[in-house]
Amino acid sequence: MNVKKLFLSTMIVVLLLLPTQVLARSWTNVPEADWSYTAPNNEDQYAYISQYTSVIRNGNLYYFSNDKIHIVNTNTGKHKSSIDYLKNSNVLYSFFGTLAQVDNKGNVYALTATKGSSGVYAYKLTAYNDAGTKLWEKSYKEKIRSIAGVLILDNGSIMTYLETASERFVTYTYDVKGQLKEKKEWKSYVDGYQNGYFTTINVIGKQKSRLSYYDDSMKLKFTQDFNFSDGYYSGITTDGLVIYYKYNSATDKTTYFAKDSTGKKVWSKELSGKAGRDTLYDDHHPGEGTFKNYFGGTVGNKFFLIDSKGKTQQLTMGDHYFQTADDQTVMLQNDKKIEIYRASDLSLLHSMKLTQANKNDQFLYAGSGIVYRIDSKNVISRINIANPAVGVYLNDVKQSYDVSPQNIDNTIMVPLRGVVEALGGKVIWQDGGVNIQYGEQQIVMKVNQSKATINGESYTLNQAPVIYRDFTLIPLRFLSEALGAKVKWVQAENNVYIEM
Repeated sequence: MNVKKLFLSTMIVVLLLLPTQVLARSWTNVPEADWSYTAPNNEDQYAYISQYTSVIRNGNLYYFSNDKIHIVNTNTGKHKSSIDYLKNSNVLYSFFGTLAQVDNKGNVYALTATKGSSGVYAYKLTAYNDAGTKLWEKSYKEKIRSIAGVLILDNGSIMTYLETASERFVTYTYDVKGQLKEKKEWKSYVDGYQNGYFTTINVIGKQKSRLSYYDDSMKLKFTQDFNFSDGYYSGITTDGLVIYYKYNSATDKTTYFAKDSTGKKVWSKELSGKAGRDTLYDDHHPGEGTFKNYFGGTVGNKFFLIDSKGKTQQLTMGDHYFQTADDQTVMLQNDKKIEIYRASDLSLLHSMKLTQANKNDQFLYAGSGIVYRIDSKNVISRINIANPAVGVYLNDVKQSYDVSPQNIDNTIMVPLRGVVEALGGKVIWQDGGVNIQYGEQQIVMKVNQSKATINGESYTLNQAPVIYRDFTLIPLRFLSEALGAKVKWVQAENNVYIEM
């Protein structure tokens, strides 16, 4: 049998063995990572990375450690920069959501305080880009009572809020260049910014408060009075529904209810169990964008979602933690597994079993099946549960490359230089193409072209070489067979074994 026929027959076999879809993937352990990054570590109590102090924005993962903000590129897993924003500051803790924010361009805004000789704290806001360069800085002369924070509005504006007295705040709003757009004094408590609404609270009675909602221009949209005896305030959804809940200890049931901007009750749902965290908590959405159309959370041992019309879905998950993503999927995690569901019908998309070795691991969900794992040794790994990286073994030895192999349209694609050099060959780029030399074999290929030659003889590739994360990926089986290697695909493991 000639080389061309051998190649064609082996390609047909591998296509039959490869998975035909990437949905509903289930893994018995943690799959191969796209990349892993080891963060610096020391004995400082804030040296350890937490899922609660990490966010994903504009192609970067931002995390706090060693009193600094560190930035890692999510495509390559390479450290991009570090921001020593706490230097000379009296702020002793770090987290995103109040004293620090990241906008959709990847810029960081950090509010810090320095204690003067008189004992008064002087606050300042500093803006940095994702390269760690300081862009601008603003200082404040107000004497702060106790509360201060920074917000990113949907229109891209940056706002600081400073408490000057009881139910007295002052806010400063800037554009991305640091130009002051507005300074405003408030005779109310600033609750924060959520789903396009800036919210303030005023106490108007012994058991009553007034919630006021403003748009990004600080124009009042509506107000709503709330009696404490009715329950607790949760927040406001993307479609402008104000959510409340009340737990009845006698029946062990929680009633969630939503009101529109006129105060009319839109829906009310009684669910078994005590209310836990819900989707309106910021730390349940570490990725980009917004989780829309649903309110949900934990009640008892179940996870639930309620749409704007009151349609309710529930899943029994035991003691669990959840995170949402802007592709309208939800990650549920307990000590045994991670599962990813489609929000529209709570259908299972992907699952991954956890073992005792993962008991201290933390996970960040970015959507599209992509999970960032943080282990106890401060190693961050990017794992695509929907379409995980392919493991490659050469003569039973696990291979490691600068970029992970990928399953692209049912063809295993591997980094060109890493695999060729591991097999003992050479890579030479010339005339816009790549020349692979291995003994007497000469293989010529071009990126995005499905034609290749072996010792001058033409072949058609099932998948053309591609550029992936700045690396050239080529079809593994074609390369290996052309060089005289044996290739075995084990679908259950998502691994390829090469024997020379």
